[in-house]
Amino acid sequence: THTKENKMSSDNKRSGYDIRQGLLGQAQSILEQNAQMEYEITKKWPKLTTEDIIAEAEKLYEFVQKK
Repeated sequence: THTKENKMSSDNKRSGYDIRQGLLGQAQSILEQNAQMEYEITKKWPKLTTEDIIAEAEKLYEFVQKK
């Protein structure tokens, strides 16, 4: 249990870079899944841009910041 507590406390000390990297990865996954669903319906791939991914990551970040 002591090791588990140390791991939990180190997880709480993630750097801002690590947090942003994780949010970007989650945002990309969300948009890729949405694109796949859209393709299944329309048979056309939507264009995903870096700006789309960043905007989605910012929405996730805003949600996480709410208290």
